[in-house]
Amino acid sequence: MSHFPNNKDWQLLSNPLPKEESLNNPMIQPEFFAKGLSLISPKQFKNNVNSVATIEINNPNNNYLLAKFNLIGSNNNTEDNNCQINQGIITSIKCKLPKQGEYIVNFFAAQEKYGNYNYLGRFQFNY
Repeated sequence: MSHFPNNKDWQLLSNPLPKEESLNNPMIQPEFFAKGLSLISPKQFKNNVNSVATIEINNPNNNYLLAKFNLIGSNNNTEDNNCQINQGIITSIKCKLPKQGEYIVNFFAAQEKYGNYNYLGRFQFNY
């Protein structure tokens, strides 16, 4: 999910994905899987929403997650850009987008609530 190999055999899939389909896969780092996480939704990188961007993650190891959103082309990165996290085995990330536009939501995880969070990936939401 973090890159597309030039040789389709290196996808290691019984039915290799075409490049166009692969380009809309979520942008998720190997660290995501190393932490025992799996993606419930959304299943694609670009998503259309009505004011709330939602990400659901299967989180059996109870990692602490956080997420921030930014309007594409804006440098406005404040506390208001934090998303609400409903922590649990199924962790839900909800980002209330303030106005119409295209947003990037970056998400992170850590073993402890207060400490260093590792970047896991991002999605685009169009409101």
